[in-house]
Amino acid sequence: MLLAIDTATRQLGVAFYGNDRILGEMNWAAGFHATEQLMASIERLWTMVAGSGQAPDTAPDVPADAPTGRIEGLATFPRDRLPINAVAVVSGPGSFSGLRVGMATAKGLCLTLGVPLVAVPTLDAVAFPHLQSANAHVCALLDAGRGEYYVGWYRSVARSWRRLEDFAIMGLPEIASRIVKRTIICGDLAPAHREELQGAVERKLLVFPSGLFGVRRAGAVAVLGADHLAKGYLIDPLTAEPDYLRRPAASVPRHRIVPMIGEPAP
Repeated sequence: MLLAIDTATRQLGVAFYGNDRILGEMNWAAGFHATEQLMASIERLWTMVAGSGQAPDTAPDVPADAPTGRIEGLATFPRDRLPINAVAVVSGPGSFSGLRVGMATAKGLCLTLGVPLVAVPTLDAVAFPHLQSANAHVCALLDAGRGEYYVGWYRSVARSWRRLEDFAIMGLPEIASRIVKRTIICGDLAPAHREELQGAVERKLLVFPSGLFGVRRAGAVAVLGADHLAKGYLIDPLTAEPDYLRRPAASVPRHRIVPMIGEPAP
């Protein structure tokens, strides 16, 4: 059974995945209380999943080379308290403090339980529910502050999907200039910025999901994490770090100093 953790923003999410399906999921607005709410919510959700009788009886296949190191002096977490076989964590971009809380919790569980860790980029989790339609273009957005957004561009092809380029930080004018085909806009977009985008781009090119389709779900992290685990895309819990994308306030944003995929280095 896989545990998925998403603390990229003030909206938190946890999910359990096993037997090729989501066994349980929680998504809530935690504000600035991620540290005190996360572990309690994981245990609360596990209690509900276990009580429903959905928990798988057998462990999923785990790559033979999965890292299982432990840190000397770190207390052992009892497996019967949380019987998981892998952890998937949102790796960024997102809130500095939120990402640190999620990554630290995931690393601690992996190191004490000796289970593998996989990372899921935040924007992949935002875009994934919208990539099930054939030939759809998707623009996933996450508030980066200062009027800018973390942006991921995607397209679904032949029942699969791919990220079209590296993640970037963009303002609304740059995002609008890049939309030349019918595109689903998903993620965190302020109402005023939605109106601005609608005024700058032909309306027939924009699709805005409504209702539940606009919510970032821990279940998407779980499904993507299970896929990464099956493919052996593991990260070392001893050295794993979040991908903040935006550097500290006085530094140049990463997209201005790191070339896009296929471009020469500056």
